Parts: sequence; structure tokens; C-alpha cells
Amino acid sequence: MEKSTYSVSIHSSASTWELREGTGDATSDFVIEATPVEIGVLKDLFQQAALADVRSYGHAHILVSDVSDEDHMEYDQALTHIYEMLHKLGTKKTQRDIESLGVLTALKGYAGNNIHNPDLLRGTVYTLPEVE
Repeated sequence: MEKSTYSVSIHSSASTWELREGTGDATSDFVIEATPVEIGVLKDLFQQAALADVRSYGHAHILVSDVSDEDHMEYDQALTHIYEMLHKLGTKKTQRDIESLGVLTALKGYAGNNIHNPDLLRGTVYTLPEVE
């Protein structure tokens, strides 16, 4: 499959992350080369992170503490997958930028301690249910 160039903007909330075709502009954080299938996987990961973020917010306000930790772990695991994929698909500059952030090491250090859900450690990509 042919790869195209995409720009990725990571914002403070997972639900506002942007993925656009082209090299981007000053607001873009990263540039990647990806196939349509890889972009689909990346979009799924964005959606997983956004859903985990919303669940975590909701559980924090209901004060269900044990569930909230799992949500945080799911969010961190989704972030790990996203940054790993951005690093793998990224231009040399994107790879250097991600490495300089230290985000992969930091996220793996936390998400790797997840004893509640061993499937997360195996890199399982979860399919989100359709929201009605």
C-alpha cells in the first residue's frame, strides 16, 4: 500500500487530537508517513484514549476509586501505543522529537506495572463499541 504524509497535533484532551493529510503547519506536533490501514489503527487508538479519558473523568466524579485506576491505566496504555506508532511512522525529526520528550519510557514505566489487566501488557488493541 502507498504511504501518504500526515500531520498530527496532540492537544491537552484526547478528544481534540487532530490528524490531517499533508505536512501540516505551525500547529502540527508531528509528521508521519502512513498507509490508510495504519491511519485507521491510529484513529482507533485516538478514540480509545478519548473514551478512557471520559470514563476516568466520570469515575473520578462518582468516587469509584478502584475503577478509576483501571481507566487511568487504559488511557496510559493507549498513549503508549499512540506514541510508539507515531515514532515508528514518523519522519526522522518526529522520531527525534518523540525520543527527546522521553514519553515512551515514562509511559511504559507506568503502564507496564498494570497487574489488573494482563492483556494490556501484550499490546492488545481493543475495539471500541459503537456509541449510540
